[in-house]
Amino acid sequence: IERAEELLSLMDEMHSQGSELRPDCYSYTTVMNGWSKSNRPDKTRQTRRLLETMLQRYFAGQKEVQPSNVAFTAIIDAAFHSPRLGTTNHPDSTNEFASEVELDDPFSYAVQSYHELMTDKYKLGVSPDHFLFSTMLKATHVHTRPDSVERRQIVDQVFQDACLGGHVSAMVLYALQGACPNQNMLEKLLGQPFEGINSIKDLPHSWSHRVPNDNRFQRLRNAPNHRNHNKTSRSKSRMKAIGVEKENKPITQTQKQI
Repeated sequence: IERAEELLSLMDEMHSQGSELRPDCYSYTTVMNGWSKSNRPDKTRQTRRLLETMLQRYFAGQKEVQPSNVAFTAIIDAAFHSPRLGTTNHPDSTNEFASEVELDDPFSYAVQSYHELMTDKYKLGVSPDHFLFSTMLKATHVHTRPDSVERRQIVDQVFQDACLGGHVSAMVLYALQGACPNQNMLEKLLGQPFEGINSIKDLPHSWSHRVPNDNRFQRLRNAPNHRNHNKTSRSKSRMKAIGVEKENKPITQTQKQI
């Protein structure tokens, strides 16, 4: 992965010498996805660092590096694949795009990035898709305790966001099944037993109207189990960052601005 970053630097150097070659959004997100699948324990922080570099360059006038929703999702994916929660290093506090909340574990980076994409904080015109919601649910499963209020409230918030945006795919349902702490909550969110759902066509159309057709008609099968890790105690600040409330809200309610 370090070699991939060297290629980004080489492209910059070649551009400074007159070449038309220059890193763009695709170049950066490719490296970010490489980080997210790497074995490095600091993968989430490194992925976040690249997003902050993209933001700095974009607002300095390099429009070709304008971050897409893929860049934000890559950070959440890195958190999901992280082998542990704790990280010893922190973002550069001199970077105006660095965290506004205390970040000392991968899931905090995930919550921050989810919030920024959902609110389009940097006015990039980015919008979520079903990959974002399924990845956030899987990261929540990995980094929160099953019996915690944090788990229940974040799962509820993320699934409501997916429903209200029309992004509930089979992938999201698998992730929801894994993240829900119990069958009662799963059935309450879906309005019916999970076992009775053959495909997302059995759910309200408004929940999935923005899902691409090749995902809309995918039949459900037994959902895979996700990994579980040791949990941290940063639940309150993370819940506040993602915008969850103390009480569950009906799915039909207008989405809370977070």
